[in-house]
Amino acid sequence: MDLTAIVVPTHVCNLRCKYCYNADERRPVMNRRILETVIRRLIQYSASVKQFAGTTFIWHGGEASIAGLDFYKDALSFQRQYATGARVSNFIQTNGLLLDDEWLIFLRENEFGLSMSIDGPKEVHDRNRVDPRGQGTLDRTLKVLERARALGLTPGVVVTVNKTNLLHMREIYLSLASLGIAFNVVPIVKSGDAVDGFDDFAITPEQWGFALIELFDLWYEGKPYIQIDDLVHATRAVMTGAPATCNHTRNCASFNISVDPKGDVYPCGWLSGHADLRYGNLESSSLGELLEVEIALALRNRDVPAD
Repeated sequence: MDLTAIVVPTHVCNLRCKYCYNADERRPVMNRRILETVIRRLIQYSASVKQFAGTTFIWHGGEASIAGLDFYKDALSFQRQYATGARVSNFIQTNGLLLDDEWLIFLRENEFGLSMSIDGPKEVHDRNRVDPRGQGTLDRTLKVLERARALGLTPGVVVTVNKTNLLHMREIYLSLASLGIAFNVVPIVKSGDAVDGFDDFAITPEQWGFALIELFDLWYEGKPYIQIDDLVHATRAVMTGAPATCNHTRNCASFNISVDPKGDVYPCGWLSGHADLRYGNLESSSLGELLEVEIALALRNRDVPAD
C-alpha cells in the first residue's frame, strides 16, 4: 500500500464544465517553495510508516497542466532528492487540451500515468464539458488522446456518470472498448458548480447501481473486453473480502490525503477547500502532526458500519 496524495497545484481550469465539483475559487498556482515542502513532507512521512511501500502523487485540479511543464520537472527533481530509493509514482488527471507533444513525451519518458475525461458520445459530452466560450470539447479531447497513444502513452479515461449520460452506458462502453481505452466511472459530487444544478445532473443510488450493473454485464461478457479498474477492484473485493480502493474501504483517511496550492491538507480531493475539514498546512507542520489534529482523528476513528 502507498500513501496516496491528490496534489492540486491550482484550482484554475481552462474549461467550464457545468457539473464541476471544484468549489474553491482561489486562483494561485503552487509555488516552487511549497512544492518542495509538500514533496519532502509526504515522502518523509511515507518512509516513516511501515505499512507504506511508497508514495503515489495524483496531480489534479482545476486543470493540473495549467501549472506548466517546468512545475512537473521541478516536482520530479524534488522527488528524486527526497525519495533516496523509495518508490514514487505519478499520475496526472487532465482534460488534455493543453498537452502538446513536448508535454506528452515528458509524461511518457517519466512514466506518468495519464487519465483524461470523456463523458460519452459527442452530443452528451459536449453538453456539459465546455470551454469558456460554451463550445464542446470532445473532438479536441480525442485528438490529444490519439496523439498520446501515437507517442507511446496508454491514457485512460474517467467518465462522470450523470443524468445526461446515464442511459448511454452501453454506447460509452462499446465506443471506448473499440478504441482500446480503459476507463473508470465516478458519480457527480454535490459541490462547486454542481450545487446549484445538482438536481439537473445528480443520479440516485439506484441509478448509480443501474449504471454499474449495465457496465459490469458488458465488461464480464467481454465482447469486446476493456479494463475497467472500478469493476476489477469491486469483483476482487467481493471474492476476497478485501477492498482494494479508497471508495470501497470502511475508512480511507489513514492512507489518502489531498494537498491544495497553498499546502493546506484535506482528507480527500473532493473536499479540498472545505474549511471545516482542513487539517492544517505542510509549511508549518509535518504530515504526521497534521494527521493527529482533531478533525483528522475524528475521520480516521469514526465508526463506519461494515455492511
